[in-house]
Amino acid sequence: MRPVAIATGVLLLAVGNYLGKARRNWFIGLKTPWTLADDGVWDKTHRYTGRGLFLGGLALIVLGFVFHDATVLGLAIGACTAVPMLMGVARSRSLYRALPRG
Repeated sequence: MRPVAIATGVLLLAVGNYLGKARRNWFIGLKTPWTLADDGVWDKTHRYTGRGLFLGGLALIVLGFVFHDATVLGLAIGACTAVPMLMGVARSRSLYRALPRG
């Protein structure tokens, strides 16, 4: 399980690095009604989520070298992947709600 955790960490590093640079599209990215409705919300959400995934990838690589237990590493993979994504969804909603209405 250690190689899987480390490889997933490397993948999260790559995705996190790319995500902050991704322009609004229908194929790649965090697609919520809020990110698809506004370019500014898309950009800010993806920069935020990309940083989270990058940090999650770093953490996962370190945890892959430190822990040997498959259960711990499996939980770490899930947490390091899901937490930044869920935080990105929450961030996109809060950014959209903060937009001026007029």
